Amino acid sequence: MTYVQDPHLRMKPTSVIIGCGYLGERLAAQLSSEGRQVFVTARSARRLSDLETRLGVLGVQFDTGASISPSSVIELAAGAALEVYCLLTPSALASDAARERLLEFMAQMPVRRALLTSSTGIYSARSGEIVTAESGIAPQSERERRLLGIEEAWLRASVRFVVRLAGLYGAGRVIGAKSLRERALIPGRQSALLNLIHRSDAVSLLRACMNSQRTARIEVGSDGTPVGRGEYYRYLAALLHAPAPRFDAPDAPGDGGKAVNPKSTMDRLTWRPAFPSFREGLAEALACTTAE
Repeated sequence: MTYVQDPHLRMKPTSVIIGCGYLGERLAAQLSSEGRQVFVTARSARRLSDLETRLGVLGVQFDTGASISPSSVIELAAGAALEVYCLLTPSALASDAARERLLEFMAQMPVRRALLTSSTGIYSARSGEIVTAESGIAPQSERERRLLGIEEAWLRASVRFVVRLAGLYGAGRVIGAKSLRERALIPGRQSALLNLIHRSDAVSLLRACMNSQRTARIEVGSDGTPVGRGEYYRYLAALLHAPAPRFDAPDAPGDGGKAVNPKSTMDRLTWRPAFPSFREGLAEALACTTAE
């Protein structure tokens, strides 16, 4: 792809989004609409061309499977300190080599602050436990150990921060809608808790973390309203005019899982979700999905 040396671009604040998927596209569109210079990464030239056309951003090819220099970003940023959002999936950073390539990529850029999105799945699912940004981590599964390893590698530099997000949903991604429409069995127990955050709220949280002087090294993002899976699926089924959900596992007493409490993050950042529960969020997500 061709980059044009426009001197006016250098006057704009510059953001870099590493891994521009479901969340990254919404963030990129918002930043670009505000007149920021936005770089996004993807593994393929075809994907980058699509993002550039739709979102008005600049594309940089990057793959954690290969060492690539961010020379295009450095050249156009012209020494400006960059705001970096790393939204790669945990699977993209599963190996030590992939993590090191990401850190090498980061080390070559003049970074003001960098955020990594992680998952509240890093907290072991102990029944009824309330977890916060300050809760300790004692990984019990391979997935939890992998998430912790990714976070620890990222936090080696003082300008890097981690945002652990709950289950992400919104327009085009409504958890469980496909299963309900197809009348399929829902995997798992209805008594287990779901911790959720709407995509729009995840974007606003990331921006609050980027801009606040009070951001902690680790923050959590959820709507603060955990919901039992049975209640969630029954509510969604009613919205979809679908049959009542059926679950493939029996309930077990005391096996509800963890509840994520984002209060300390909310208070530090003076951030509040626009969709404070799944009820408001699902209505908006389904309306937008239908409109699309």
